[in-house]
Amino acid sequence: MAETSFQDVTVAQIIKRAKLSRANFYHYFASKYDVLVAMVARLLDEAYSHGPWEFGEGKSRERAMDASLRRTIE
Repeated sequence: MAETSFQDVTVAQIIKRAKLSRANFYHYFASKYDVLVAMVARLLDEAYSHGPWEFGEGKSRERAMDASLRRTIE
């Protein structure tokens, strides 16, 4: 998606880039939109796996929250 807008990406391009068979792709995803949902879910899981709620109160929690929000925005 860094090279092509999501609107212009095709399932055929995803299959080729991921080196998957068409049957394997459709076993896991119904469309390119399902791929996008899975990517966003993975991103959020990784971004919040070690969240600021694991830190004690005070500046360390504040710094952790700031870092977490910055990763999400990026």
